[in-house]
Amino acid sequence: MSVKSEKLVKNIQEIQQFVAVRSQQHETFEAIAQTLEKSVLSLQAGKLTLQIVSHNSNLATALYNLLRTCNLSAAYQFQVTPLTSMQLAQPEPTAAFVLQTNAPSQRYPLTTEKLAIGRHPECQIPIPDSYVLVSGYHANIQPCEADSHQTYTSWQICDLSRNGTYVNEQQVQGCQVLMEGDRITLGAPTPTETSPELIFEYHPIVASDGERVDTLTTECDVLCWVINPHASLTEVERQLLEKISKTGFANLLVIADLSDPPSQSAETTKLSWSSLNAWHPSISSSNVFWLPLRNSQTNTSTDQYNATLQQESDKLFKTLESLVKRKPEDILARRLTTQVLAQLNLLEQLLDWDEKKLVRENQRDQARLQQSRENQSKEKADAVLRQIQDDKGVFFKRAKDKLKQSKVDLLDDYLENSISYKIRRFVDQLTPHVVKQRGRKYIQLRFSTIEVVESKGAKRKPLKPETVEEKIIDANTALMNFCRSELSWWADEEWEMCLCPQTGLRGLLQKAYEALHSIPSVNLNRSLFQPEQTIDNQSIFEEAFAMPLSESRYQEASPIAYMLKKIRSQWMQFIFMFSFFSVLGIAGRRQIMQHISAPVVNAFKASPYISSVVLVIALYFLFRFLIRLYREDRDLEREKEAEKIRNNLRSYYQALAKNRLVEKLVQNLTLALEVEEQQVEKILQVAKHQMMHITSETDRDQAPVRKRILKHEIVQKELKSDRDKLQKLKRALDLRSV
Repeated sequence: MSVKSEKLVKNIQEIQQFVAVRSQQHETFEAIAQTLEKSVLSLQAGKLTLQIVSHNSNLATALYNLLRTCNLSAAYQFQVTPLTSMQLAQPEPTAAFVLQTNAPSQRYPLTTEKLAIGRHPECQIPIPDSYVLVSGYHANIQPCEADSHQTYTSWQICDLSRNGTYVNEQQVQGCQVLMEGDRITLGAPTPTETSPELIFEYHPIVASDGERVDTLTTECDVLCWVINPHASLTEVERQLLEKISKTGFANLLVIADLSDPPSQSAETTKLSWSSLNAWHPSISSSNVFWLPLRNSQTNTSTDQYNATLQQESDKLFKTLESLVKRKPEDILARRLTTQVLAQLNLLEQLLDWDEKKLVRENQRDQARLQQSRENQSKEKADAVLRQIQDDKGVFFKRAKDKLKQSKVDLLDDYLENSISYKIRRFVDQLTPHVVKQRGRKYIQLRFSTIEVVESKGAKRKPLKPETVEEKIIDANTALMNFCRSELSWWADEEWEMCLCPQTGLRGLLQKAYEALHSIPSVNLNRSLFQPEQTIDNQSIFEEAFAMPLSESRYQEASPIAYMLKKIRSQWMQFIFMFSFFSVLGIAGRRQIMQHISAPVVNAFKASPYISSVVLVIALYFLFRFLIRLYREDRDLEREKEAEKIRNNLRSYYQALAKNRLVEKLVQNLTLALEVEEQQVEKILQVAKHQMMHITSETDRDQAPVRKRILKHEIVQKELKSDRDKLQKLKRALDLRSV
């Protein structure tokens, strides 16, 4: 044995050890182990395998007898395989039921026949009598009718029982097609001490009982194909030809049967070669041998027949001898390496299938666990409570932040909606009034309101309108009422915004109620989810405040004194002007007075009556003018005093609103929000308390599924390790084949 063959044997033995550990998993592993053992024996023998195939078994036997006459037995192992016994397609995959019990699991392979499941002794899949929920004939397993889209046989389960049959915890209605990894429980949705569980296994890759066309080229070094060039190709021959073309098999020798009479030998040979070349144009003429095999069986011999037989036989023998001379161990090692690689690919497919099966089962268990979590109130309630807790934190934080911002805007003097600006506008509407108290005059600021009063009296007309009366109140009362109205409205608006049905407290409580109401284990009274509708803020404005003065003592001159004061002032200006002219030397005071009074005196002398009338009229208008000036100056003085009072009231009530009233209102609103927050927290605590009793039940139901998932994860890790080992073995073989 060459060094290369010894290394290949060592690699195959490593693969055999890998397969031997897993031979109990599937029957294909046993077939692979047998194939590997044959490969080792072939390497140890050191002979090339010559495979003779033909659709005509007599022709194949004739060639076999011919080859045995030469000295090739030391270098070749001859095998004869009739193509009529070949399988055209991949065999059907296998399926089985695995009964999961406390004892070791039992495996029941499925066939194309109907199988019965039950406790009756005649059932092909017997169930122990301890499983009392299983009927005598509980269910049937039978193959499905194949359709146009179906490649392999599939199986279905038909329920015949009283307690029912369940596939993946779903009850079977009539019959149901089974998928790989389905879990079937009999009598109950989940496996119990009285209800067994069966697992449906489905393997698409199986070992072949007979030889197949696609294995011929991998199980021989030289393929001698005996054909009848005059006959058309059969389906098996056509499939073999396609396989040879696809794999590029090099050592193909075509033996064409030439058993025509000698007179027609040349013409027949020409026609036969044309036919053969039409079957497969890539066949070289040097690999085609024309032998009259049928004549050799009938012992019909002529000189021409013997010459032809001897010539073609020598040519065939030389071709086979030349193959042996070209390092036959390399040819054998190359072929066996390819064969072993094919087995490794088969192993890889099996591992892929097992991994996909585990993934499906794991996904199914994960889905079952997820469904169990959704069905169990605890998991759902935990998620709901966390969501409500998060929503509660977000809402109350946002509400308090909005309240702070609204307070800032309310106290901002630069905004029209601020309380300071509104108080300033309202104080500007206060009107001054002069009143007498204890013989003294005072200026008071008052506010006028209009009230509608119904007319009294039984005889009033039906269509007589109500009487409109003006009511005057003092400035402090008016300002306090104004602050009460504006700030109460602001507080009510802020609380109503907090209670908004969509984004406010009502919406939060309604959402929490609907979410908790969907959990069967939580039962809360609807009244717990009703927020406080209003907040009593009136007590803030009913406190005894130290009111500022809304009046001021006022002294005003009488009209006569005011006119005398004005006349004296004008007279002093007139005298000053005369003195100024005298100083300038324009004229003396007496001259000016004479010059001014002369026309008046002359007028009185000329017409005393008319002059008197004119003088009276002038004095009348002078008096009217002075009275108007008196009133204007009086109103101006009163307004100055009123403005002083306004400034005092404005400063006081702005400070009162900022430092006292608004702060108290914000405290009330904040306290109300904290009370509602505590109410929501109380709801959450009650819900948590009500759902605590389902924890143990949920964990008990999920424990078997979790255990199965953990087992799947361990098996997946093992499969990954097997895949890594398999890849190392493949890389080692690839290096040997290079």
